Amino acid sequence: MPLRVNPGGLTPVLMANGLLALVLMAGAALQSASAGWLSNLGSGILAVLDPLGWLYWIALFVSIVLFSTLFNAVFLERQNLADALRKQGGFIPGVTSGAATSRYIWRVAGRVTLPGALGMALLVAILPPAVREITHQDIYPAVIALILTVDVVVDLLRQVEARGMMYGYESLIK
Repeated sequence: MPLRVNPGGLTPVLMANGLLALVLMAGAALQSASAGWLSNLGSGILAVLDPLGWLYWIALFVSIVLFSTLFNAVFLERQNLADALRKQGGFIPGVTSGAATSRYIWRVAGRVTLPGALGMALLVAILPPAVREITHQDIYPAVIALILTVDVVVDLLRQVEARGMMYGYESLIK
């Protein structure tokens, strides 16, 4: 079965960054409001989610894990692996077909993708501020570029392999 450790690639990171950017933009807009309590609320949001503070990076970590989990749920729902397995005459030994197979696939997918989500969140949300604290260098753009490069290379290799299989060049792929 095609279960990937990180089916979303860089998408959860982009979505988490976008969400935090929206919250910061709302905070900035509220800060410039004429009503005092709105201005105080905006100032509070900007103070709590300061990108140089640890709370911002913790919120980014949690958001990446949540968006990775959400993306995995959408990915699994779209593929409907249990039904496809049943239609092709396949089965999972020790698991009855139908709802039990679907629950089993969801449970295994959660066990496979949670470490991927935690690893991605650790790499993007914990490593850059820790390195910045120690070396005073911002490595966040380099981390995102590295993840994007790896994602593109893996996708390219997958496409080359599929093209090779389509034309019968199995010996070149091995």
